[in-house]
Amino acid sequence: INAEYGVTGCEMGCGGQDGEDETEQVVVRNSGIINVYVAADCDSPNFRIVLWANECHSIGHIRRRVNEVLSAFDDWDGDGEFCVGLAPVWGDGWDCFCDDDKLWELGGWDCNDNQQALIAITESCDAGYWGEYDYGCGFDDWVTIDLAEEEWGCDWGCDDAVEDQEIEEEACEIEEEEACEIEEEACEIDEIEAEDDCDDDCE
Repeated sequence: INAEYGVTGCEMGCGGQDGEDETEQVVVRNSGIINVYVAADCDSPNFRIVLWANECHSIGHIRRRVNEVLSAFDDWDGDGEFCVGLAPVWGDGWDCFCDDDKLWELGGWDCNDNQQALIAITESCDAGYWGEYDYGCGFDDWVTIDLAEEEWGCDWGCDDAVEDQEIEEEACEIEEEEACEIEEEACEIDEIEAEDDCDDDCE
């Protein structure tokens, strides 16, 4: 599951002209598994949502996905926008990440660890609830929704953001190359002028 995936279903196509098949280039992204722990209230069962995720996904994307999953699940007792924030189980604090934060860029995140988890902050169960929970008890009495094999978010603009970043990085590389070329030309001019001055002195 942690291998690199081609993001299919949204980036592949065929159907060329004159009967010729054309296949668009498949964009390959690093992917992994993230667990999200959710509770409606202290009297309801805890939920563990297991999600596939790739390097394009932000905290906002994951939070949106969690809310979609809970909305479609009949045994969920919460109301409205259930998950209002996501915080890490790893680390020393319970501060929520910003929606714009990329999962792959979070400090302490390891895409090769399928057990890493985020806690969902809800109206009734905040960080205080999860801070007192004993995570060594396992998940036998939890409701587990395993969607690890289901790719999602292809139409959420994830790849657009990555493409914008790649364009920006490419522009920076071009600027650096142009600056180096200008500097090299200036050095060559200085060397030529220095040689001319030396010839004049010799004469």
